[in-house]
Amino acid sequence: MSVILALIVGAKSTGSIGLLVAIAGIILACTIYSKLLRSAKSMCVATCSTVDSGVKYLGWHGIRHVFEIASTNYSTDFMVANQTKLVNVPPDVWQWLKANGYVAGPNQPQSARRNIT
Repeated sequence: MSVILALIVGAKSTGSIGLLVAIAGIILACTIYSKLLRSAKSMCVATCSTVDSGVKYLGWHGIRHVFEIASTNYSTDFMVANQTKLVNVPPDVWQWLKANGYVAGPNQPQSARRNIT
């Protein structure tokens, strides 16, 4: 936010004052971000998956959506809840889910080709 504000003020100002305001805003934004990131990392415990986004939505193609999930526990819960919709799951993941009682009955991994229109 401070970067945008600095650029707006810098654009409306004349000469070197505008440039200095923009540079100061960018430095301030980077300093605040760095401080907040250090603070977040210091609060992490062994069970924290990441200080970044826990789930990233990487996009879609047709009806296929791609997620990146940092937490092993959440990704397991997500796969179990959506097991009939999953595609391109490696066989070893299906075996692990079945061995640990997460998948009831014989589930065949789907292929993405089936869902591409």
